[in-house]
Amino acid sequence: TRKHVLIFSELRDKPARCKTTREGVLDENFEILVPAVYDTIRDISEDSFLVVIDNCAGILNAAFETIIPLKFREIEYNKTLKIFKAREEIHKGKDEDGDDIEGSRYWIYDRNGLLLQTLEYGLVNFVHDPSFYTVYDIGAFYPHYADHTAMIKRQGLLDQNFKIIIPPLYDLISKRGKSILVYEKRNAVSGHDYESEEAEAAECYYTLDGGKWGAFDQEGNPVIPIEYNWIGHTFKDDLFVISRTGLMYYYRGEQEDGIWCHKEGLY
Repeated sequence: TRKHVLIFSELRDKPARCKTTREGVLDENFEILVPAVYDTIRDISEDSFLVVIDNCAGILNAAFETIIPLKFREIEYNKTLKIFKAREEIHKGKDEDGDDIEGSRYWIYDRNGLLLQTLEYGLVNFVHDPSFYTVYDIGAFYPHYADHTAMIKRQGLLDQNFKIIIPPLYDLISKRGKSILVYEKRNAVSGHDYESEEAEAAECYYTLDGGKWGAFDQEGNPVIPIEYNWIGHTFKDDLFVISRTGLMYYYRGEQEDGIWCHKEGLY
């Protein structure tokens, strides 16, 4: 771990399933700074530690004082904004089969543990820009990994002050520099022509016909109306490749990241 500090483990008095040890902290002289009471202790930033007990996560500062209580399902540190994003699991009711619906409340803390904001969305991450909160207003918690190519309904963007830049209405967002592209799936029809040239060596491939793209600036002002089959970024924030025709397609090769592209259009 960090200089002059060592994580150590001790056997539990009463081991539970796979959990046979607990962890604590020693100083450079092997004196106990923090007794072995945590399931795990890990560096999460330059001056704080992520700690977990019974699947509940919290944060200790450099003096090993609790600055964020151990009540969250997971905690992430954003180095750009210097904030902690802590997800609390909340009960949202039951579905039609009688199963519990898991929701989320996100608590945003500064690096000293001061609460800045709470956000209630199915998912909050930073996949489009580390300075912007990507929010997914989908009600229940979204438990799967979501990258910048994920086609998830009701996506939006908040700035670092939690101002809504892009309202959570869109199925796909693409941000580069100061330009933000948004996609509405609408009634787009999907296809799976694996004989096409674009599908060669694809692990996942499909087309979408019917959705529309538009563009906004970084302040959330509309730049291009949402009426094009394709809009692509270029090397300049105010210059775009556009097409009113053709198909959008998703391609992911083996051990490759996925990407959205366009074909059969006039540009």
